[in-house]
Amino acid sequence: MFKGGIYLDFADEIGNGIDMVIIDTMHTMPGELLDFLSVYPSLKKGCIVILHDICLNHIGTSDRAFATKILFDTVTAEKIIKETDNLTDYPNIAAFKITDDTEKHIKDIFSALTITWEYMPEETDIEKYKDFFGRCYPKDMQEAFVVSVALNKKTLEKRWEKRIEKGKAAVDLCGLLNQTDKYKKIYIYGYGKYGKLFATIMEQADIKVSGFVISDNQALGAELPEEVIHIGDVEDKTALFIVAVAKCNEPEIKAELNKYNIVNALFAGNILSRLL
Repeated sequence: MFKGGIYLDFADEIGNGIDMVIIDTMHTMPGELLDFLSVYPSLKKGCIVILHDICLNHIGTSDRAFATKILFDTVTAEKIIKETDNLTDYPNIAAFKITDDTEKHIKDIFSALTITWEYMPEETDIEKYKDFFGRCYPKDMQEAFVVSVALNKKTLEKRWEKRIEKGKAAVDLCGLLNQTDKYKKIYIYGYGKYGKLFATIMEQADIKVSGFVISDNQALGAELPEEVIHIGDVEDKTALFIVAVAKCNEPEIKAELNKYNIVNALFAGNILSRLL
């Protein structure tokens, strides 16, 4: 048994002429694609490749666990999968048989590496892949790998920055919620996406909301529930009004609040936009 590294660390010891492979590794990109591209040069024609968890993104804990399915869909081979018309019984295991056409279209798998990665391999492993692909595949495929690494490094950096920003927004949200303690009545200004989202947040925080308000010039259509009223119809103007609308709409709301001399208002649009 070989463990503690990627396949390329043990490829020489394992050798060539492999007639069956089971790939059951990371499940998120670029996992199984790199695994297959690493082992492919050592496979015999007619080799059976078994894939586990091709439906894990739907039945597992991560909706990004689709690397195995991408490999199955992009490889050119004789594919083996249980046929079913029942979507609730979609198979989670499949296989394919290497044919003469597999190598002709292997570039499709390299192309699929541009699909957003969930993780970035260690730099030492990236160099191993780059060197191996340069020796075992045409130069343009090695270059495709290099481009995919560069693209995904930028994407993962942006994702990390968004996570940091969401963390900061969560801290700001806690600060806003802490300011609601001294008010007996709390209204959410807005009944759109932001308003409904903030109502859910308030419910989860076990903070009672008296209702929703909208501007006087907005129609109270039949589709709106009874707890949605015009700002002018609120009897207690000393209540707290949490404005949950897009930031670009806040100036209009401020004017509406000023018209009724309402001073107890908190604006949540900036926080909500960063959380979404």
